[in-house]
Parts: sequence; C-alpha cells; structure tokens
Amino acid sequence: MMDTVELGSKDLVKDKIDKLKQIFPDTVKDGKIDFDTLKLVLGEEIEKDKESYKFEWVGKTNCYKTVQTPSLGTLKPQKEESIDFDNSENIIIEGDNLEVLKLLQTNYANKIKMIYIDPPYNTGNDFVYPDNFNTPLDNYFELTGQKENGETTQSKKSKEGRKHTQWLNMIFPRLILSRTLLTEDGVIFISIDDNEVDNMRKVCNDIFGDENFIEQIIWKKRASPPNDKIIASTHEYILIYGKNINLIKLYRQPRNKEQLSRYKNIDNHPKGKWIPDNLMANVKGGRFSKSLYYPIINPFTKEEHYPSSNGNWRYSKETINKLLEENSIYFGINGKGRPKLKRFLCDVQDGVPFSTNWDNVGYNNSATGELSKIFGSISYFETPKPITLIKNILKLSTKKDDIVLDFFAGSGTTGHSVLELNQEDKGNRKFILVQLPEKTNNPDYPTICDITKERIRRVIKGYGDNPQPINDGFKVFKLDKSNYIINEKISVNPQSNKEDIIQQLRNSLLNDNHLVEGYKNIDIVYEVILKEGYSLNSKIEEIKILDTNIYKVVDNSKRCYITLDNVDTDILKDKEFLGISKDTLFVCLDKDLTDSDKSNLSLTFQLKTI
Repeated sequence: MMDTVELGSKDLVKDKIDKLKQIFPDTVKDGKIDFDTLKLVLGEEIEKDKESYKFEWVGKTNCYKTVQTPSLGTLKPQKEESIDFDNSENIIIEGDNLEVLKLLQTNYANKIKMIYIDPPYNTGNDFVYPDNFNTPLDNYFELTGQKENGETTQSKKSKEGRKHTQWLNMIFPRLILSRTLLTEDGVIFISIDDNEVDNMRKVCNDIFGDENFIEQIIWKKRASPPNDKIIASTHEYILIYGKNINLIKLYRQPRNKEQLSRYKNIDNHPKGKWIPDNLMANVKGGRFSKSLYYPIINPFTKEEHYPSSNGNWRYSKETINKLLEENSIYFGINGKGRPKLKRFLCDVQDGVPFSTNWDNVGYNNSATGELSKIFGSISYFETPKPITLIKNILKLSTKKDDIVLDFFAGSGTTGHSVLELNQEDKGNRKFILVQLPEKTNNPDYPTICDITKERIRRVIKGYGDNPQPINDGFKVFKLDKSNYIINEKISVNPQSNKEDIIQQLRNSLLNDNHLVEGYKNIDIVYEVILKEGYSLNSKIEEIKILDTNIYKVVDNSKRCYITLDNVDTDILKDKEFLGISKDTLFVCLDKDLTDSDKSNLSLTFQLKTI
C-alpha cells in the first residue's frame, strides 16, 4: 500500500512509546505498553500508595486527551503581511497556540533554546481559552468568529476565569507541548503574579520535574506602590525551569562601566587591573582550622597579621607564601594595612551573576511608553513587559544563534527584544511568536495579532526615537483548516483510540478529489512540509521539468520534491534528479499515478501521495 502524506500533527503518544521501547524493549509489544512487564522491570520504583503526593484538579485527565488529539489544521503563509518572507527566519503565527504547538511538534521538537511566555494571570478579566478536545480546530474558529462570517469577534471574557480549574486546564496542555520543543539544555521563563504563582509552580513541577526548577525571579514592575490598597503589590514573578538541569548553561551579565572602573592597577602589576578582596574565610559554628590559622607577615614592615576572631585565612600558608612572591597580596595604599587579596580582572569569570531581585530592568509604565513611541496612543495592554526585561532574559539564556519562542506573544515585546539585541551584539537569534487573533475594538488594529505584526514591522523599518531600520524581516502564517478534504464526522472523544482516529482520517481521503476547492499550491506545499518534519524556514524553489511544475524544498541536509501536476516519469531522467537518494521525499497526487508510475517513482524516491 502506497504511503500517504501525514494528515494530523505529530503522534506524541507513539513518540513516547517508541522512546520507552528504546529503554525497555521488552515492555512494548505490538505497539502497546505491557504494564505488568513494566512493573517487573521497574521493581520497587513503582508507586503503590494511592495516597501519594500528587497535584490533581477537575479536568486534568482531559488535558492529556487534549494534548493527544491531533491537530487537523495547517499553517498558511501570508507573504503580503510579511517582510522579506523568502529570506527571513523569524516567524509570526496567528492562531490558537494550543493547535499551533501541536503543529510545531514535527518541525521544532528539541530545537527551541528558550521559551518566554506571559500567559493570562487569571485576575477575573483575563481571557481563558475554553479548549475543546473533541473538536479543537472548530473550537478555535468558533472562538474567533471565523466559523460564522470569516471575521474575528470579541473573545469571551468571564468572571469564571478566576476559577483555578479553568485556568489550569488552559495552561497545562500548552506547557506539556512546549517542553518537547525545548532543546535538552533549553529553558522556559514564565511571567506570573500572585493569583496563580503557587499553581504554576506545581504545574511546572509536574511537567518539567521539580529537580529542573532553576529559580523564581522577583521583578519589580512599579517604582512605587499604588494608593488603592493598604499593602500594594509592586512586583511579579518569573519562574525559570530547564528541560535537563544537568545540561543547563546560563550566562552572566556583562560588567557595566561602574563595575569595571573599580579595577585599577596602581602598582603596574604585570597581570593588569585588580581590586582588593577579602582573605578571610568565615567559619560556621566556630569550627576553626588550625592549619589555616597562622600569621601573614608584611614584607615591608615585618608586622604579623593573624585572622580575626571569627574565622581563618582562606588559603593555606603555602598558597599565601606563593601569592606574596607574586606580589598578589595588598597591604593598603601606604603598605601598612591588613593583607587583602589582589583579585585580577583577567582571572575572574566574564560578567557578574544575575540576582533573583530584578529591580532595574524597567517597569510596566516604561513598557507602555515604548508602545506609545511606536504606535502613538494605544491602551489595550494593561501590563506590558519592557524590552529591557526581555533582553535581560535573552542575555541570561541564549547564544547568538538560538531560536526563541513566545506563544503568548501579546504586543510583540519578545520579537522586538530579539531584533534589538541582535543589532547590539551582532547576533542571529530567531523568534517564533504565536498570538490568538483576539479582537481589540480598535479599528486600526482589529486584533491583538495585528498589533503584534505591526509592531515588528515598525521596529524593522525604524520608528520614533529609533529611525534606523534593522536589516531583518519575518514570515507570517495563519492557522487554518487543512487543505485536505477531511470527513467532518470523524469521531473524537475521550475513549477514542488514536489509531482509530488516524484510520478515519485516511479513509476520508479515499476519493478522487483529496483537496479542498480553491486551494493554493503553496498552501499545499507548506502543509506537506509542516507535517513531514521540514522547517517552516525551508528554502522553496519552483522548478519545471518537462511539463511538470515541481517545488524543490531544502531544509539543511534534507530535501523533498512536491508537485500537484500530472507526473511524467521521464522527469527521472532529468539531471535535477540524478543521484537523488532513495530517502528523498517525493509527494504528488495519487489520482494522477498508475501502478507502473508508482513503481518507477518508488525506485528513486520515498514516494508519498495525496
């Protein structure tokens, strides 16, 4: 039987079963987990106590079903809304982030170095995504009004949003899907306030593991407390989790001019600039070390200096003598003070550590000011994040060529910050922004995603105080229904078997016309590469061989060919296809191939049909 193109998003359950099989091959039989064997293999590591510690809420089981239900959507390119679509590797996606995260699994699993999100805080007015795993894509179109008249409508807002369960049911599946996208040394940063910080910690411990918790940053969002409360909050939190704590590498912040100015070289030491540092090691519990209690003799005055009463010297006598020989101990400007270590700039690590208290990286009002410089008067965002805050996160967690994801993109601060930091340090970071087209009631920018896109356009072209253009661009994609004809009556429910769903999808294509009416060729191409594991930044070139128009897709070392024309197998004689590997994918319409054509093409390509 000929392989057909993938119809749904990546099968995450099968992927996990395959990984389990690699570790414990005897526990997977005929594609199913043999739990009795798994228990035997794990032995005493199985949790048997039904009252063991766990975080539960109403709807958590359905969250897993939501994750496992394949997306039947696609991402359609919008060149007219983009800047330098063919060359830029930055991406903005308009759509429900749950469906988009599913669609990105095949292309971007283990490729995202840093994720930053600023999700709804569940204050009572925030939009809470009412996900429906039975018909997730239809749910998205109903949510945005597209199923009624093709235009987005005001997102539903409700006081029910304050219920913890609804908020948990929204955030949990999205974080599950985000974890698989992270590189093994990847990190996620989550802005949150007191309403849900406790639950967010528990959710992240569930998904990432409490051993992968890195830190909880306190960000000062206001310069002074508001007057409407007795105790007024001036801060929020940023939770940091890694995918694998043993592989995480975070970076120090560069020293500023003031910090560098503290280093001097008043004695023209050959190692360069230094600062005086303490030679004492404080002793806990009064446990002195006799070997570290001795006099340091000033070579100029011959005076003996002992440790103070609450500690020892930091180094052994032998090390101190060596430091004295190297002129690496300082006795004050007049040579008569207590000994200090010369801490040389060339010996210290680059930069200084980030602290957990971020009180100097901009406030909410500075972020509002940034938006005003770009747009003039715009007041839709109540708590926008300043560029300096996101740039701090980027400096802490990314190298110059990493991919950054923000799937609650909002006003586009993350994309703006990536562009500015790249300009400052000559980096080549790429961003992926995902934003729901939630209505704003602003005629100039009907949806939040319109604001996201327009902000990035203006940053690239130059604006206000920053008229200098940035040499970069971005691609725009929109979540939409599949270009394949899919049976609307496909049954998906909590008891559905994943294989049954996939089989229903395949059965829905068993007719002569597999594609929706009025499709665009380029939309088909992107849906194929999206679901076959090719990057959205693949290079796509349209070529013609004989009378066949073919799209050549190159993604690093991978390439495939896609055509929606009648296929003349004589194209295999063309020099374009000489030396092609049998692993190279070739996709065409099934109805245009005879059995003989399929045999001939299969000798050269990995053939899949639509």
